Amino acid sequence: MRERGLGLYLGSEVGFWIERNPDTVRGPDGAFLSAARLRTIGSPIGYVEGPPDLAVEVVSPHDRPGAVREKARMWVECGARMAVVLDPETATAIVRTAAVEQVLPASATLEFGDLIPGLSIALAPLFP
Repeated sequence: MRERGLGLYLGSEVGFWIERNPDTVRGPDGAFLSAARLRTIGSPIGYVEGPPDLAVEVVSPHDRPGAVREKARMWVECGARMAVVLDPETATAIVRTAAVEQVLPASATLEFGDLIPGLSIALAPLFP
């Protein structure tokens, strides 16, 4: 992504203001900001106004899978172009956009379309 100037992938250290009055800040497990978005916001340190272009959530052993799926829905409703939930227990990836929610098995390849052109990730290595 960086080599091709497509944008920047961030870990959970960056928070996103998704609502004002009352202020609401959320932080996904991972996030992608497109190059176009980075040009408008500058360096993503601390908190970023608005949602990421892509939010990634991982279902941890102590999480309720339904609650994590709800977070993905929230990201898209707030303006993220895509949200992905990785669930190691079921070895699936749930991909949500404004148009669709799709469940991918571990044998599938995750593609990001025009959000991150040319990037595809085989899911099997993510689920040992």
